[in-house]
Amino acid sequence: MAELIDEARNLKKLAQTQRQQGEHSAAAKTLREGIDGLEETLAGFKGADKGDSASELANTSERAVATELADLYGILGGTRREQGDLLQAATAYDAGFRYESNPRYGLVSSYNALNRLLTRILLCPGALSDRDSLRKESKLEFVDVSQNLNKLQTQLKLRVEGVSANDFWAAGDLAIVSALNGDDKGAIEALEKFASCSPSPPISAYNAYGDSIGMLAQLDTPRRDALTRAQSWLKDRATSY
Repeated sequence: MAELIDEARNLKKLAQTQRQQGEHSAAAKTLREGIDGLEETLAGFKGADKGDSASELANTSERAVATELADLYGILGGTRREQGDLLQAATAYDAGFRYESNPRYGLVSSYNALNRLLTRILLCPGALSDRDSLRKESKLEFVDVSQNLNKLQTQLKLRVEGVSANDFWAAGDLAIVSALNGDDKGAIEALEKFASCSPSPPISAYNAYGDSIGMLAQLDTPRRDALTRAQSWLKDRATSY
């Protein structure tokens, strides 16, 4: 099992290098290789599990495989988004989200949960105000973006106040979701929590959230002002970093 996980992580590193070099198609192929191998292994776990139920906790090895799969799908989603293929990006994030949100694996992450929604907003900005506007994308699983943003904000707030109290990624995710929900106060409080984590968030984290919020702030949505304020806050802090 350790060899399988190591192989998947090596493929992930290779894909990240390919992505940084602009070789997005090669990176996606590398990620798919890792995903296929892990999903085959995970299917073997489930086949051997007579009580195959999402309500039952997975063993350590199965959980480790699911963790890597959620991560690989998340990177695949980011790769496809950089390519401009928002449909494939959202589909990859959806697949990662299924592992990330399955109580069987007990994963504590919001990466795919958030990005599957952000990608849908980039694809269809009207989804923030009209839940049915996404139905025209027949090749994409329908998701009520506003409903899921509200649900995710509640989940993230609990995490930031509990198990993820010093996780700047969780706080940053909460800031974006709060802004998208029109909760200006909540967004700034989350950003302050983000900045106060110890060790401090690296400048790359400031830039990553600034870029994501900046893309969303350019869209014609009811949340443009809230997003712009959050972006300015990050920019000011990053400048004095």
